[in-house]
This record gives sequence, C-alpha cells and structure tokens, in this order.
Amino acid sequence: YGSSYVNPYARPVSAPDELEGLRARDEAGLRLRATTQLGQHVGLRAVVDGWRQLSSGALNGLVFARTDVQIASSWVWALWTEYRSSAVQRFLVATRLTYEPVRRLTLSAQFQHRWVGARFGSARFQQDVAAILNVTVRPVDIVRLRLRVRYDFEDIWDNHRLPQALWAYLDAALTVRDRDMIRVRYDVRVFLDSRESTVARVPNPEHWLWVEYVFRY
Repeated sequence: YGSSYVNPYARPVSAPDELEGLRARDEAGLRLRATTQLGQHVGLRAVVDGWRQLSSGALNGLVFARTDVQIASSWVWALWTEYRSSAVQRFLVATRLTYEPVRRLTLSAQFQHRWVGARFGSARFQQDVAAILNVTVRPVDIVRLRLRVRYDFEDIWDNHRLPQALWAYLDAALTVRDRDMIRVRYDVRVFLDSRESTVARVPNPEHWLWVEYVFRY
C-alpha cells in the first residue's frame, strides 16, 4: 500500500508503524510464519517479517521465535525472543511457567528483559524488566476469580527518567444467567520511580473500583 492510500477500514498484514494514524499505507514487505510440533511435548513458532517504508525508503525487520514445552502433565514452560529493527532497535527475551493442576485453577509467572537503543548504536542501551504473576480460579462454573500482579521497571540504570510501577488487580465475575454477567474489579497502582512528576503525584498509590454488568443477546 502506497503512502497516498488512505482507507481506515483496510485490514492488511502490516507493521505497527503508522503514517498519519493509519497502518495500512506507506509499506511494502513480506512476512513468513512457521509452526511445528516436535513430538507431543514441544511446540515451535517463528516469524520473519521485513518491510520498507515507501516514503522514506527505510528498511525495517522483525524476527520472533518461541518454544513451548510440556515438562509435566500440569506444567508448561515457554521461552521466546524477539528482535525488532525500526526507528530504534528492540531486543526482548522472555519466559513463562504455567501450572494447571486442575481445570479450575491456573497459575503462571512471567519474566522479560528488553534492550532498547538507537538504530545505529548508542552509548548505552536502555534496559527494561517486567515480571507478571497471574492466578485464575473458578471454584464453581458461574464464578471466576482472577488476580494479576505486574511489576515494570523501565531503564533500570536510571530511576529518574522513566516509570517504575507495581500494578495489581483482583477481578471477580459472576454469571447470573446464560447471557448475563456481573464483574467487580479492584485495581491498585503504586509508582516507585524518583521522577519529579511521581514525587508530586497525588494520590500514590492509586485505587480504582470497577463495577460492570454485561448483557449479551
């Protein structure tokens, strides 16, 4: 799609970069996906994507690879890596361990480390880390409880520049009829960095309460 193509309803395979708010323009490229299963316990997925911005001639690329291993009947380990080259370079390594002893209980823990730097090199790559814990419980068919805790630390070598935050929420959903559901969610966010805006932030931590009624027809 050329840079003069403007159709907000187009849904082509395209990169997340945009021209005047639209992904489906100013891009020509090729994307390849591959998925395979090595026996009953190991799955592999890979993506190679390359595209050229037609207006500037800039070349961009994405390489992604992931493996999922069923290490036991209730345990699944996943490891993936991603490299993206566009306006800046991003390299990500992440892993997740999932435990599902019974159908009504799922626990997972994830950790990721990301490096971000200029396209043609920089004095220091920004390093970000994140850790995520998820717990989902369904004690009975009509009730679902979900707990999620996420810790983000952007630029771990400079606590005065980018956010460092701890975010947790508890979500409870009750199915009252076949098509109706009531959800109650409580969020708390704590900002831990030393930026001036964070020091002056009121309130810190933040507390949010959501009540939602879902009706499907």
